[in-house]
Amino acid sequence: MDSVLIIGAETVAGANCAVVFSERFRVVGVTARPDVRIEGCEMRTCKNHDATTTRQLIQQVQPKWIVFCGSVARSTWDFETDDTIDDVAAIGWASAAKDAGIAFTFLSSDAVFTGPWISHSEEDENYCETPRAKQIRRIEDDILSKNDEALIVRTNVFGWSPVENCTSFAERLAADLVEDKASATDCIRHASPLLATDLANMLLQAFDADTIGLLHLSGGERINPYNFALRLASSCNLPRPQLPETVSLSTPAAGFGQGETTLDCSLARELLGVQLPLIEDGLQGLIAQQSNGHREKLRGGACSTSKAA
Repeated sequence: MDSVLIIGAETVAGANCAVVFSERFRVVGVTARPDVRIEGCEMRTCKNHDATTTRQLIQQVQPKWIVFCGSVARSTWDFETDDTIDDVAAIGWASAAKDAGIAFTFLSSDAVFTGPWISHSEEDENYCETPRAKQIRRIEDDILSKNDEALIVRTNVFGWSPVENCTSFAERLAADLVEDKASATDCIRHASPLLATDLANMLLQAFDADTIGLLHLSGGERINPYNFALRLASSCNLPRPQLPETVSLSTPAAGFGQGETTLDCSLARELLGVQLPLIEDGLQGLIAQQSNGHREKLRGGACSTSKAA
């Protein structure tokens, strides 16, 4: 069985990819946290991503594919969750993958963009000018300069976290809705969020098609956190929540991930033939994962553990 190495398996994106990929690959997850356990996957705790450690892990695992899910892979809607692996390390991993002839994928963020357009294609230059957004774009450029066969995927994911005491935006929101609490939501930011398991399946399609370069993968519907909360309540058959009053702006929103980050995925539809799920599809999938065993696989199923660095 071929191996895949997931760097940042503690993220929502990384952990859910690990579960989905484990049906087809031997999955080795690398995390900065020793408490991550994912059923059917081997976990390595690694905080040092220097060239020596990177080469050693590649030699030990012999992966056919490396997927890097660092702090950038975390949705900007997940502002309360802990940071994970520093994305600067992705540059070294991309270079090592190129030298070893291994496919490399870096999960990036839709938050490199801001308004005024409703959706952003791979060629758009309506960039967010915050320091964080500029740093992400520099990392993207550096990865491609080191590895011209890398795939960089911009996205915005939601889903279950592999760490119960470090929950995701969607989990915290669902818990607040059940307890009839007002949640911190807004109607200003807009994005096209995608269920993490749907992203994982799209990544498999991109891998099979040997896709390289820059690619946008997101959901098929533009929405803000306020309406996401309303739709989640409806999907859970809960009463309409009494959320804080919405506001409007007279000037464009400023700040990292605070404006319009909806992605245009026309290229992905053309290259991969993917169908972009609507919010209702993603929310129903999220709810089903509470009872179909998926969430349990993310949290403490049988796995083997070792320490790489």
